[in-house]
Amino acid sequence: SYALLFSAASLCSHLLFTPGHARKMVGKMHDLGMTALYYENIEGGHGGAADPKQQAFMLCLYYEFVKRTVGAALAKDKA
Repeated sequence: SYALLFSAASLCSHLLFTPGHARKMVGKMHDLGMTALYYENIEGGHGGAADPKQQAFMLCLYYEFVKRTVGAALAKDKA
């Protein structure tokens, strides 16, 4: 399950993961019939944003992800 793969990745957080590792993991998750969202930011280097416009875009991605995942789960719990 996703939780199992996520936990395994979290346990190995001290290891160096490249974008290629992320692409392979998402591919494997899709092969297992799991939902996996993936966005590869090719700009900005280690800071994650090359300029304020890119930073705003990345923040929008983060907030939309939280809204769709955590927000949807919270809404389901209230129903």
